[in-house]
Amino acid sequence: MTESKGLEWLVVECAKCGVQVARGLRAWTAADGFSTDDGEPAVVKGFIARAGTLLDAGYDMSKLNRDSYVVERSDLVNTQELDGCGCCDPDGAKILCPDGHQIGVFDGDCWKPHLVELDASAVRVTGQKQQAGF
Repeated sequence: MTESKGLEWLVVECAKCGVQVARGLRAWTAADGFSTDDGEPAVVKGFIARAGTLLDAGYDMSKLNRDSYVVERSDLVNTQELDGCGCCDPDGAKILCPDGHQIGVFDGDCWKPHLVELDASAVRVTGQKQQAGF
């Protein structure tokens, strides 16, 4: 029987209070692709992308800050949405940690792909060793 090696998964925390807001993510690369389909997630569940990397790969469906991070909405944990649903709102729905710190926005317009843009100054992304299949 072979021993399972630990894999490094990325964890996202609120930079102000340290609460985890996403976990179990892998770094996105252009080889992982993205969606430009209406109403579909721009980035596949389980991945986190630097917006600049996504833009460099040809994604042009949203006004992204190059330094921000992009994740799929269902990858968020311990968060709440405020001020709308993300649809038909030019600013999107605010994403807050449990302590009320704004960490990003949900862009969920029906006429383009959905994404959560996390503000790079409001979150901390770190690696965490975990066993495969956690």
